[in-house]
Formats: sequence, C-alpha cells, structure tokens
Amino acid sequence: MSKHVIFISYSRKDLAFVKTLHRQLESRGLTAWFDQMDIPPGDQWREAIVRAITDCKIFLLVLSPAAVHSKHVRKELDLAERRNKMVVPVVWEHTALPAALEYQLVGIQYFDFDGHATAENFAKLAKALHTVLNTPREKSLYLSTWKQKSTGTAEKYSRLVVARVITPLAMNITLQDKISSELHWLFAAAQHFVEIRRGKYSADTPVPVAIPPHAKKHPRANNRLLSNIDDFSLRMAEGQIISLFKQLRTYLQNLTFEVNREIGADGTAEDAIIRRNSIKAQRQIIVERIRRMAKLVRDLYGVALPGPDTLGDYVDMMSN
Repeated sequence: MSKHVIFISYSRKDLAFVKTLHRQLESRGLTAWFDQMDIPPGDQWREAIVRAITDCKIFLLVLSPAAVHSKHVRKELDLAERRNKMVVPVVWEHTALPAALEYQLVGIQYFDFDGHATAENFAKLAKALHTVLNTPREKSLYLSTWKQKSTGTAEKYSRLVVARVITPLAMNITLQDKISSELHWLFAAAQHFVEIRRGKYSADTPVPVAIPPHAKKHPRANNRLLSNIDDFSLRMAEGQIISLFKQLRTYLQNLTFEVNREIGADGTAEDAIIRRNSIKAQRQIIVERIRRMAKLVRDLYGVALPGPDTLGDYVDMMSN
C-alpha cells in the first residue's frame, strides 16, 4: 500500500510549479505523489501511475492551459473517477475547460492559485486538504466526485461516454473535444424531446444546450422541436429514444465492469485477450446506439452531427 494520500496530476509544462507544490505540501504534513519523484528506476511508468491513483485518497488536479490539453492528465482523471477518488482541482493558470473536462468537473469546488505560488496560497490549500482528509466523505464541505453531483440524464450519459469511450481512443484533443460537445448537445436534445412528450416543457421550448457550431442545420432548425412532424412519428421517436437510453445505460454499465476488471486483473494472456475483445465489443455497441439516436434527433430538430460517425470510425479502427 502506498504511503501517499495525494496524487498530483499535471502537465510537464507546469513542472516547476508542481515541484514547489509537492515540496510545500510535504512540509505541511501531507504525503503527495508525483511521477518525477516517486517512480523507482526500472519501474513501469503506467503501472506505477495506476497503483498510485488506486492507493491515493485525494486526486489533486493541477489545471492550466497545458493541462487541459494533455492526454495523460485526462486518462489519469478518468482512472480517478473509476476508482471513485475525491477530485480536487487546483487552478494554477486560468483556462477555458474543454467540454470533456467540463462534464467531469461540474459541481466540484476549485482551489484557485491565480498564477501566484505564494506561501499564503500553499498554506490555505494544505489546510483545506487536511480538512477534507479528516472529514467523513459524505459530510465534506469541499469536494465530491461527479457521480454524487450528477444533475440529469443527459449530463450523466455525456460524461460516461466521454470517460468510457472517447478518452481511451487515440484521437487528438481538438477532435475529442469537438465530438464531446456534440454528444453533450445530442443527449440534451434527446432528453429535451422526452420531457416535451411528458408535458414538462412546451414544444417551443429550446434545448438547454447550444447547437454545436460545426453541426449541419436545416434552414428551419432553431434548437427547438420542428413543428411539422406528425403525432405518429413523434410517438414512434419517443419510444425509440427511451429504449436507446435504457440500452446505453446497460451497455455503459457492462463496459465499466469490464474496464475495471482489466485494470485490476492478472490472469493469463488468453484471459486478457478475452477482456479486451469484450471491451471493444461493448464500445462498438454503444457507438452504434449513439448513431441511431443521432439520426432520430436529426429528424426531430433538423441538426445533423458528424461526431457520432467519426467516433464510430475510430472505434472500428481500434477494433481491427
């Protein structure tokens, strides 16, 4: 078992600050892990990262323009979420959050350095971390994971697909964020339609998420349900979308189970191959359901999204 209670996730471009952060936390009685200090010679880097995140109590995420575009940072955050770790975002330099990170960090309080590595800021952060460590998780005034903060169906599915399907794929950050923003709107629009059918909203109420700027729009598309759809088609679409949400929930649960088994499993080489194939199959099924939903929503709102097809191509490529 690791002696470290804090895992520091960061971009290499912020190494100077992180070295200071590590030293300051240790001097204030907090044991913190980061890869420049704590991977012994010859140790496997990826395995050491997984062990350190698994063993930590707090996942300290150093945010900066470089960090939000780092694939390694995103993978580490994804693993921390799977392990249900308490995530503490520390803003070193202010930056806009890409959609994928915004979903994962919504509802979580931040500690803001605002670019100033002062003794006062380090002392305040250390005090907050000590408070978190000495307060029962369910009563903490500071932070909890997004699983406890989720506010709706659309948000939940967006985050799960980002964490379980998009993040592990070998795509560049710009494309990853583009697809993530499309899925955010897609699930919001699908949920919006279901809520209209249930009488929660009127048909002229707009989707609460802006249409992605790169989406292809019908001339009459205005982020509202199209007005010329007959009732039979609406009823058919409602049943199909509700069914797709249920299927996605089941397959995302299965995928989460398989990924967690892969992370912690030893087993034989044959067992590893079986697990990998199962994970690939689950991802392909999930993307296929997302593509079906995108077609239904396109007909309802007049908005065509290229992202689900692109995501499908990547998943197929990774599966070959």
